[in-house]
Amino acid sequence: MGKLSLNREDIMAYADGIDTYVKLGDVIMPFGYHLCPHEFQRKLYDNYAKIFPFPSSPDVSYEDETIGAGRIRKFKHFMQEPQTKKALILYFHAGGFFMGGLNSHSDIAAEICLHTHADVWLLDYPLAPEHPYPAGLEFSWQVFQKASNAQTYDHIHVAGDSSGGNMAVYIASRASKQGGVPINKVSLFCPLLNFDRWSSGGDDAPRLSGGEMEHFVRCYTEGVVRPDHRDVSPLLHHDVFDDFPETLVISAGEDSLKEDAVILTDILNAKGSKVEHYEAQGLVHACIRAKGISTATSKAFEIFWKHLS
Repeated sequence: MGKLSLNREDIMAYADGIDTYVKLGDVIMPFGYHLCPHEFQRKLYDNYAKIFPFPSSPDVSYEDETIGAGRIRKFKHFMQEPQTKKALILYFHAGGFFMGGLNSHSDIAAEICLHTHADVWLLDYPLAPEHPYPAGLEFSWQVFQKASNAQTYDHIHVAGDSSGGNMAVYIASRASKQGGVPINKVSLFCPLLNFDRWSSGGDDAPRLSGGEMEHFVRCYTEGVVRPDHRDVSPLLHHDVFDDFPETLVISAGEDSLKEDAVILTDILNAKGSKVEHYEAQGLVHACIRAKGISTATSKAFEIFWKHLS
């Protein structure tokens, strides 16, 4: 969601289809879009799902439920094997806690449901700055408790892309300390785990600029909480990852956030947790949407959902 540098000497490092994805992305969300009115920014972001849609399947259905200031879209596979209890995947969408929701991520959640046959709940949590920290996290914890208390699921997985990965980490960590139905697996795609690093901006990268990162930090935390708080920047607080579930973290080779994946992997390894890090060379930040035009992205997405199976 940043500009494509026309002077990139390593443009051939892009995986197949990613050059096209980046160029179209620069049209969908032009460089500097984060200076526009908030609702306009959110509409631009939702256009990704229109330009790069996932195919729908008649084997997956959904229903919506409103909880307070947020919603859940619950996906179910028609061919799910009958059993007393089963797995649930809680999916947390990207967007810097500022944008995204049912319009931007429903087909991604449906695709995960299609492949895993698990129930998938896509959380449409309240967005900042109208609902800054900790509104989204508390809504997500409320949803987790709802799932845990339903006595329908014998284990729960959490997954998310970009800032959604931040929220998945929060839920997994809190659940490990407060109990309930255990979270068995965590699956993260280009996670954003250190907001503090971007509180004064930073370097631009393809589809992710320093300016928009600073914008996300400001909307989510300004006047409410320090960007280095444990719930906002968990990489700065290693005890967050005590007794952490089995984790897969996928990073993109051309993503300025890839160091978050490396640091997380090191932390979990040091704690003796089971963790796998897959760095997808030639991909850019949160490029799940490129699955239809990039075999490298399709492979990364397959690794992502297979971890949850």
